[in-house]
Amino acid sequence: MPGDFRLVTAAEDATLAAETRRLEEMCWAPYMLYAPAGHSGDSARSWARFHETFPEYMFGLRRPEDGRLVAAGHCVPVFWDDLPPAGWDWAYRTSFENIQRGITPNAVSALAISVDPEYRGTGVAQRAILAMRDIATRQGFGT
Repeated sequence: MPGDFRLVTAAEDATLAAETRRLEEMCWAPYMLYAPAGHSGDSARSWARFHETFPEYMFGLRRPEDGRLVAAGHCVPVFWDDLPPAGWDWAYRTSFENIQRGITPNAVSALAISVDPEYRGTGVAQRAILAMRDIATRQGFGT
């Protein structure tokens, strides 16, 4: 695991989703807390669907000494063979569409990383990006 932090996923840590939500509320502009683009309903319901479907792709970085969450992120498995037509909302939608159609993903797309304001400028974001790579490797994707 990159850096001095412990990588955990929502598949391993039942408290991660709620802690991630609190971190996102500190970090994101209020409009970002609504449902991801292309999905109807409220944000909590939309992200709950993500957490149920892809818990191994939702992650956090915790301080080893006390378990404090210092960064959290989301990534998703997708299939694509060309540059995607849009940003993270395309990846979010496509990940669910791939499951419904029985399409095997061939890549992992980053969706978001949130860093505790106290840890900004300390290299934690870079460690979170490396954590996404570790998650992709764990799930069988090459790097």
